[in-house]
Amino acid sequence: MNKKIIMTLAPVLFVILVVIVSQQKVIKTNSDKLTEERNTTEELENVTMEKAVVSLVVDPNRCRGCGKCVMLDQEHFRLNGNVAEVISQENLNSKALSMAISACRDRAISLE
Repeated sequence: MNKKIIMTLAPVLFVILVVIVSQQKVIKTNSDKLTEERNTTEELENVTMEKAVVSLVVDPNRCRGCGKCVMLDQEHFRLNGNVAEVISQENLNSKALSMAISACRDRAISLE
């Protein structure tokens, strides 16, 4: 009698096992796709951020040479006569640079 039960249940158990293994493969495949999509999205965001801010510029026609930008951010600016000039294109996401841009009454400083 035990043999009869085993023979009856064996195909059912086999089908259940096949379904479980198949589902695990589907889950892994979907997980791999999601990871790949995430990586692609991050790469695109990095490229977009890099292209969004190309360079720091002072418009000499607008700048009156008040020197606020130099006082706030000596890493990026110096006065050349009566006009501020950019001396560095590094670290363009610094807080000091952001403050210098905001403090410019002439709106002569921009990130392009």
